[in-house]
Amino acid sequence: MIGLAAEPTMRTRYADTLIDLARQQHEALVKAVILLLTAAVEATGANDQDLPERLAGSVTPT
Repeated sequence: MIGLAAEPTMRTRYADTLIDLARQQHEALVKAVILLLTAAVEATGANDQDLPERLAGSVTPT
């Protein structure tokens, strides 16, 4: 999930799963998950040029 060895597709799936599970619980948990994922992304090199498109495709409207 974090670092240079993080596999982009699995990282996206993991983020999508965390956000979906948080949505089922409470809005505050969604915000906490987003903060956690933001920190993870910042700690990882920006070497995945397809990430924006993959993330946009994984988010489903509520």
